[in-house]
Amino acid sequence: MDSWPGRGSGRRWWPVAVLPVLLAAAVATGCAGDEPEGTGKRPGSAGTAQPQVPAGFTPAAAGPVRIVHPSDWKPAEPPEGWSFLADLTGGGEVEARIGVITDVPQIPNAKLVTESAITVVQLNLGEVRRGPNREIDVPGADEAFRVDYSYPNPQARAGAAAGAQLKAVDIGLIIGDRQSAVVRLTGLPSRLTPALVDRIVRGIAVKP
Repeated sequence: MDSWPGRGSGRRWWPVAVLPVLLAAAVATGCAGDEPEGTGKRPGSAGTAQPQVPAGFTPAAAGPVRIVHPSDWKPAEPPEGWSFLADLTGGGEVEARIGVITDVPQIPNAKLVTESAITVVQLNLGEVRRGPNREIDVPGADEAFRVDYSYPNPQARAGAAAGAQLKAVDIGLIIGDRQSAVVRLTGLPSRLTPALVDRIVRGIAVKP
């Protein structure tokens, strides 16, 4: 399953290289929707207490972004444009992973960040099923949006018995002076249960 968006032998599946281009294009065409700049900003979140690391989880940092992941997910070499990557492997295959994309343009709208990031996934993988873009609170971030989606497993389409769909979650963050980042979770649905995903999302923070 190394062909998930982000890293692996199937480099075409990773949207890293074209993400900045599409983000810039999205800004130019005004695809942020009908919300004015700054809508949904939560300046008070900067003072929110940093989350505690739950038992069985390991903290990690990617620049100012702080995350937690299950302790059996092991750090791996991140691809270009990413500042952190950790994988859960089973039987020699990657079954789930978390990464932090920091090489994104400094756009002042977290919703636009997530919309643009998922557009790149759609461009590379085609049939993406997605939910709404939801604002969430991330301690230390000026703004954060979450979008859940799924897409066909590229290796399954090639005949591998690995499951037809992969689950994914993108968290777009605005940090300080319009710095942007995306926290991305991907994996088999059996590995990314709703409870685990929510626990990981609650552990995302920005260093004050």
